[in-house]
Amino acid sequence: MRIADIQTCSLTNYPGKCAAVVFCRGCFLNCPYCYNKELCHHDGPAIPEKVVLDKLTKLSQRGVISGVCITGGDPL
Repeated sequence: MRIADIQTCSLTNYPGKCAAVVFCRGCFLNCPYCYNKELCHHDGPAIPEKVVLDKLTKLSQRGVISGVCITGGDPL
């Protein structure tokens, strides 16, 4: 998984609960309504999966988040 960014608290992606959002990069589509266009062709270094999983685990164990939303990347 090519992870471009992580948002540790979102109140809109999981109604009624706090969730983390993991933004993947790389998408060949060019949707005019996309709110993450800068991640579509992002060539910078990816965040290692272990770093993201460790952060998500800590947030979950502390009761900060109730879920994780994964968005972006190649939808197919």
